[in-house]
Amino acid sequence: MSHPFSEHCLYDSTLAYAAAKAALTNYSKALFNEVSPKGVRVVTVSPGFIETDAATRMIERMAHNDNSDFAAARQKLMNRGLCHVTRN
Repeated sequence: MSHPFSEHCLYDSTLAYAAAKAALTNYSKALFNEVSPKGVRVVTVSPGFIETDAATRMIERMAHNDNSDFAAARQKLMNRGLCHVTRN
């Protein structure tokens, strides 16, 4: 049986970020449900990929694990569709 997230595994350096982003998304949805009947709009801004030192290390690990170069690993990350817009 394969794991449903095997294609989109979280690397060590992204676990805390992913948990925080999921918490903010869910909090915003709950807040929207609570205040939207009163005419209050809830807007959540989640930045896309930012190439920080931690992100660079993650891409280097991906390249090493995939036996590819940095540019190919970076492109693979960008092609995964990790950036999207969610609207209520």
